[in-house]
Formats: sequence, C-alpha cells, structure tokens
Amino acid sequence: MLDQMYEDALVVIIESYDGNEDYAVSGSYDVFPKYMQFSYTDIFTQLKSSGLIASYLPVLSGWSCYLTPSALTYFKKKEERSKVEMPMFNKLPTNSRSLLREIVDSDNVVDMLQHKFAECENLKQDNELRSLIKELQQEGYISVPHWADNVPYCVEISNSARTYDEKEAEYERRLATPSNNTTNNFFGDTSNIQIQQNTSNSSQNMNIWESVDYEKALELFNHVLANLDSFNLPNEDRVLLEKTATEAKSKVETKTSGVIVRKSLSVIKDIMLRASGSLAAQGILYGLQQMGAVQ
Repeated sequence: MLDQMYEDALVVIIESYDGNEDYAVSGSYDVFPKYMQFSYTDIFTQLKSSGLIASYLPVLSGWSCYLTPSALTYFKKKEERSKVEMPMFNKLPTNSRSLLREIVDSDNVVDMLQHKFAECENLKQDNELRSLIKELQQEGYISVPHWADNVPYCVEISNSARTYDEKEAEYERRLATPSNNTTNNFFGDTSNIQIQQNTSNSSQNMNIWESVDYEKALELFNHVLANLDSFNLPNEDRVLLEKTATEAKSKVETKTSGVIVRKSLSVIKDIMLRASGSLAAQGILYGLQQMGAVQ
C-alpha cells in the first residue's frame, strides 16, 4: 500500500487520464496539491517502483508519464482488500504495555522516562528499560529521534500508541467470538479433511498440520526472507512481508499454529501479486501455486 501523499498524487494523475489506449498522461504541476511542490521526483519514482506508472518524463511545461493498468484498479483493489483482511496485531507483553500506557498518559514523556532511568538501581534494570523502549520503537508506537546523556531527549508518540487499548480490545473480542464463516480455504495436501456444517452436538479431532505441508512452507518462508530486497516492494509492504514470514517461520519450526501459517501464506500471496513484475516474486507465486495457495 502507498503512503497517503503518493495515493493523493495517483488520484490527480488518474483524473488527468483521458482513457487513451497508450495510457499516456500529461499535465501541469499546478494540478497537484501545493504541499507536493518539492516532492515531484520522489512521487513519480515511488509510483514507478510500485508498478503504477511505466515511465515518467519531466518536461519544461509540466510532466508526462505512462500509467500501467494496475494504477487504474489500485483503489478498487485496496477497498476490496480492506473488506476482507483482518489487520495484524501484536499484543505487547505486560511490561511493554504498562510502559506504553505511562508514555501515552504522561504530560511530559521525556521527564518521565529520564526519571525512570534515574531510578534504575543497577545495570540490569537500566538494560530492561532500554529494551522496552526499543520494543515500542520497533512496533511503531514511539520514536526517539534524539538522545542526550544516553537517555531520551525527544520522544514522539504515534496515533497507534494512543489507540492501542482499543485495538487490543478488538483483538481479544475477535479471538473470543466463534467464527460463523463457512468459507474453507485449504493450502497444500487436503486429504483427510473433515468438514461439518449446520450440525449441533458434533465433534471432530483433526491435527491442523494435516492441512499444511509445513516442510514446503518452511522452505518458502526462508526463500522469502532471503530475497526481501529482490521484490522491489514499497517499504510498508516490505516490513509486513518480513514480519509475516518471520512469525510464520517460527510457528512452522515449533508446529504451534497451522492457522497462523495459512493466514501468513495468504498475506504473502497478496503482497507477491502486487510485486508480480519481479522475477523473485513470480518464483514465490509459483511456490504458493504448488502448495495450493494460488489458484
């Protein structure tokens, strides 16, 4: 998915397209919002790397580019994905969550954290506090752009931090709510599958791994992680891909959750379809097809 500025720019370009068969578009820079005036090169470079424009040429009177068919369906596909995809949510450990709440509730985050460092009685406590701050940064809840005397000097809090409790509550609600969805998606060998619908007082004991070829899944996840830089993905997709493959790989190695593995295969498939212009992505899609994850 594109960041908001790039999506806004894509809207402008599509609105300037007259429907010609060559997908050629041109116009004046005046059609773009004023806040983009110093970002035109970045915008067209990002749209090209995302496979939404085929080429871009700056001219004296304005700009000229060639759209790809994907650009014209970008927003429709985004809307369709938003209807069916459940956002990934990583529940924080108790100590990290406690610190996050203190940060969000604090009137002066810097003073609060500096006071916490001053209260550390030994190196172990100091290291634990630093690891908690690092975890919150990695999860995107806070950023610490400046440190002074080895303690935070500037702390920025993201909106996802302020809404963490809401997302956690929704996550817990979804886990507690039985699914009534009768759509069955199978990946890999589907032999010995049992399906019961519209029945009461029934039971079945199945090993969830019977529907997942986890050896092939492990090979695929390793291949994804080894080729992250070859897919030419936008940063948001790259981060999601790495996070998904890493989590799923750990589940495969410990055989703890076939559900997460199957969901991860679906997420990887969607990302690879968006990067299908890459030879590496085509290789992953072929592997997914062999596992039954791509029709």
